[in-house]
Amino acid sequence: MNPRTRLVLDQLSALADPDKAPATQAYMKTDMPFFGVQTKPRRLVATQAARDYPVADLQEYEHALRELWDQPQRECKYVALDLARRFESFIVSAALPIYEHFSVGRPHYACPRPGAHSQRAGR
Repeated sequence: MNPRTRLVLDQLSALADPDKAPATQAYMKTDMPFFGVQTKPRRLVATQAARDYPVADLQEYEHALRELWDQPQRECKYVALDLARRFESFIVSAALPIYEHFSVGRPHYACPRPGAHSQRAGR
């Protein structure tokens, strides 16, 4: 596991609210586990990960996103999407395999949608 993913998991674990996790899971109607971390602190974790571990190239970008996305907790998937937006210079056609990875393997309603709340969703 790379240091970026370790940082994200450690931070999300430290922020975890075990009382909120089951309620969030029920609200989202999914069996996917949650840490119970709200949006604002989760985004701060993504900001720290991006700052502490910048991405150098497309291969590292794809690896970083895939490793986070493949974690079982939903918040890790959200952090992967947060990082994808932060490193926007890598949002190129050559990165399509990672975005395809985001969209297969689980029903669409069980996973966050890339760009669902992004200002850039229509470009």
